[in-house]
Amino acid sequence: MKPLEIVKRAFLTETGFRGTTVCLALALLLTLLLFGNVIFLGASLAPLDYDFMLLGSVNPPPPASSVIPERDGRRALDGQGDFWSGSSQFQPAQRFMAFCLRSGESPYWDPYSATGIPGPEVLADLKFAPVTLATALLGGSSTALTFVLLGLYFGAVYCVLRTFTDCLRLSFGAAFAAAAVYSLNGFALTNLNLAVGQPYLVAPIVLYAMLRLLRRQSPLNALFAVAANVALFSTTFTPTLTMTVLVVYSLTLAFELAKPRREWVRSLVIHIATPSVAVLLLAFLYVPVVDAFTSYMRDIAGFYRSRPSPGISLLNLLSLFTPKHFWEPYVATPPGPFEKITLQLGIIGSLIATHAFRSLKRTAAFGIAAATVCLSISLGQIYGIFPFTLLDSVSFFSFIRNDYWACMASLAFVVLVAYGWEAISSKNALGKPAAVLVGVMVVLFLVLYNYLGLNGQTAISTWTERYLVIFWLILVFTATILVFARSPRFTVRAKHVLLIGLIVEGLYYMNGLRPGRSDRDVKPTESIAWLKSEVDRRPGSRMLNIGRTGVFPNWPSGLQIPSLDFLSYMPMSYYVFYQRYIGVDFVFATLGVTPNAKYLFSDASLSLTGVRYVMVDAANKEAISRLSGLGFHSVHSDIYREIFENPHAMARSFVVDDVRTFDGLPSDVGASVDRSAATTDVVLLQELRALGVRVDQPVQASAGQADLPGTVQVTAYHHDRVLLKCKLERPAMVVLTDSWNPRWRVMVDRKPAYIGKVDFAFRGVAVAAGEHEIEFRYHPASRLVGQAISGIALVGLILGLWVWSKALRRRGQASGLVPAGAAVPATDLVPATGARSATRDLPSRRSK
Repeated sequence: MKPLEIVKRAFLTETGFRGTTVCLALALLLTLLLFGNVIFLGASLAPLDYDFMLLGSVNPPPPASSVIPERDGRRALDGQGDFWSGSSQFQPAQRFMAFCLRSGESPYWDPYSATGIPGPEVLADLKFAPVTLATALLGGSSTALTFVLLGLYFGAVYCVLRTFTDCLRLSFGAAFAAAAVYSLNGFALTNLNLAVGQPYLVAPIVLYAMLRLLRRQSPLNALFAVAANVALFSTTFTPTLTMTVLVVYSLTLAFELAKPRREWVRSLVIHIATPSVAVLLLAFLYVPVVDAFTSYMRDIAGFYRSRPSPGISLLNLLSLFTPKHFWEPYVATPPGPFEKITLQLGIIGSLIATHAFRSLKRTAAFGIAAATVCLSISLGQIYGIFPFTLLDSVSFFSFIRNDYWACMASLAFVVLVAYGWEAISSKNALGKPAAVLVGVMVVLFLVLYNYLGLNGQTAISTWTERYLVIFWLILVFTATILVFARSPRFTVRAKHVLLIGLIVEGLYYMNGLRPGRSDRDVKPTESIAWLKSEVDRRPGSRMLNIGRTGVFPNWPSGLQIPSLDFLSYMPMSYYVFYQRYIGVDFVFATLGVTPNAKYLFSDASLSLTGVRYVMVDAANKEAISRLSGLGFHSVHSDIYREIFENPHAMARSFVVDDVRTFDGLPSDVGASVDRSAATTDVVLLQELRALGVRVDQPVQASAGQADLPGTVQVTAYHHDRVLLKCKLERPAMVVLTDSWNPRWRVMVDRKPAYIGKVDFAFRGVAVAAGEHEIEFRYHPASRLVGQAISGIALVGLILGLWVWSKALRRRGQASGLVPAGAAVPATDLVPATGARSATRDLPSRRSK
């Protein structure tokens, strides 16, 4: 068969285009519309650019490459949602995983941030998310991330289209309206390249896969559904993952309610079994996570519960219909207990969605009701409306931010728009629900005129003035088109015009939401590149950030620069050590050093932990003065930052035979940190005394090397394995200044030994005199258990699908039937002789 004939059969039939072909074409069209600046103008989807994004106030960035009109002075950062989740979690995780794939290192322990911190146990890193792994396989660069995100977005839009045409039997117009709203709402636009948005990107794939499985139980559909759920649950950004699961499964369950009761049990089993298998397959990730968060990580739930809830505000309420960036140039916004969220459902989409409640049929009513409930709950939480606020009494939901609830609202809204567009007819266009909503928008905006001083009393920017006009134009345009739709002659055309308007409105809202093209995250600014080369030249050296111009949080992992960092997720002992011996409120943040900053570090605390380089903001005179006072010298600088070198930095491992019994550093009692150590570990103290090591018997040590009990050398250093060789003249304790963790194990001369917590947060081992080989390994039981469960689940899934396939094949051969799926279903066809109108198309599709 000729190649052209193969392609023709794949996309065409004798009577027209395949539905797959149309959905692929529409998905491609939306991808080109949304990412024209990326595909044609070379813009990037990477969220982080060191100089342009973080120092824009000092060094104004160039205009972002965009085919959409851009207001003067707008930064790419202005359009981001939860910027932190992309810049300090999602993006560095890709570079870290790329390094692990290249080097064969384990991703289960990260020695570069916070002197060692659990790898995938830090949930928000998304180290095993689909985008992370795909980007890592392609090298981990911003170019790779852009390419992978484009591919995932295209697949998600395709699944939206197939869900509504193939599974829910709506027209292509309704499906395209849903896809447009899915792509162009405020949550999608501002969180596409961030960790918070990854579950949202996978949601349509899971919805489509589950509906396919519910409509036809086959091994292939079951495999597709399990794989989609694995992709979703591997994103691990817990708040939006939870929102996504609630929406998707409430919709799939609701659509099943229209079926006879005898089929409910089977549907319920599928809903329980599919995600359960997916979670079992991911046990290698989740079991270590549960182990960490329930045993030795600090109280993460308490950390999130401390976030204030913004509650209701007029400004947030208006964001339902207007984009966040409309308010950015308006600096006169009165202060209040609210944050500018990025929900934005739009004017045209909201008015279309009101028609979903008209002319309902039983097959759609439950799904529409489920979407309405999800939308109501999320909006009730965002705006602090009783009784939805009762969810705050539930421990998990109490710390979900407003931007996270917007994920649920946006996904539910997609369903309402699809059914709303489909339901518009000459009998119900601009009915009571739509008319009421038009009135609400008018009143709301007029009230805000007065609230924000937009009635001429306060000067506003040209951009804001322009948007005020555009708001009224969009509202009047939509109402007018709906009036025309009441005429049977113009109904179909009016619906198509609404569809075009929906896309145009969304494209206007996406103004400025794409960062300018840059490779600075792949090739960091010159000072950071210099630091990286120096650390590579001096193995074991660590660095410390002070301020906002250094290495962004978690990027030490991405760049492989060992760092003494303060992170949200860390073992409790290290957290307390940092607060007590390093400092408070001066770590890297988008706001820089806070007024409450306390510099607590000393030569002893920095030297003990091997900090050789300190990167500080050039304008931070207080920190620079303190570092100079410690005898640190400036070794590199630029206009933004200055790098100091510590001449006293200690090796990562050393030997002591002077042990003090208190919880702190030897410097607290005037002892030298390189000749003494402190611990309260009872077992370790017993072992040291049994070997004859001095405990609480300080002696005056001379400066001679001969007074040291011996020497130690790091001969191999890997993420989950550290190998030391030591030669001791007398019994002593070997100290490794990686953070102590109860899941590390140690072997001395291939025999199990005990690791104690030393110098407040680090590792110590009692060792007898002589030559020894010491091996530290991180391979906890939770990791082994998780991997075993995942392996058993995978084998069970493969065997189950194989047995199922053989049973179906035998049943088909016995009955003489052609195997299912060999013929193209009639519902997958679109006439090639012309586009069908929505009103003519819908009855014919439902009759099948």
